[in-house]
Amino acid sequence: MPRAIPWIIAAVCFVAFGASFSELNRVQARLLELSRHEKHDHERIRQFMIRSQLRQAGEGSVVFIGDSITEGALLPPQICGHRTVNAGIGSEDTLSYALTLNQIGDFTASVAVVEIGTNDAYRGAGGDFAESYRKLVAALMLHSRILILAGIPPIERGPLSEHFDAERADQINAEIAAIAKETRHQFVDLRAVMASEGPPLTVDGVHPSAAGYLPWLREIDGKVASSLGC
Repeated sequence: MPRAIPWIIAAVCFVAFGASFSELNRVQARLLELSRHEKHDHERIRQFMIRSQLRQAGEGSVVFIGDSITEGALLPPQICGHRTVNAGIGSEDTLSYALTLNQIGDFTASVAVVEIGTNDAYRGAGGDFAESYRKLVAALMLHSRILILAGIPPIERGPLSEHFDAERADQINAEIAAIAKETRHQFVDLRAVMASEGPPLTVDGVHPSAAGYLPWLREIDGKVASSLGC
């Protein structure tokens, strides 16, 4: 009987290890599943929040359309007496936001600020940016008579900048300016107002820091105020 004890212990350990290994596999699979759905879940939650805020703000609000750069902006509660709605959604590009508009639903804004395009400069991103941007602008004109088209902020040296094509970003900024002129909408050259030879204006090369958002907001708010005549 004593000779069987080591085998019994080994068998128990094998079963325990097998159970632990199986549990580890389940945990890893769940983490992978969560990572795959992370972007989808964020979009779904943001869409719900934007729909809710649009209903609360009512007609005549100033709606800021964009990606994570817009989402991260601390907007003033109102501009010229018009409530603001931050409709920025992280990870969105121009084409995907045109589709997102259908999920947000109908709304009427006094001004729609469009600040999107940085993710279109992501390395490996394809598609015709100008075509997608024109479609987004056309779709937004059904929601607001006044559009303000903002260029994309500068990309600085940082942890995220290596994932973006700087030349492509320059081209996208130029295309936004050209489309604004073509469609007779105001253009905000964020690269000009955010140009700095001092400390970096981004936290990671792409997303503005608190100091970077100051000229970002000041310039856009000024354009919104002038378009509303105040």
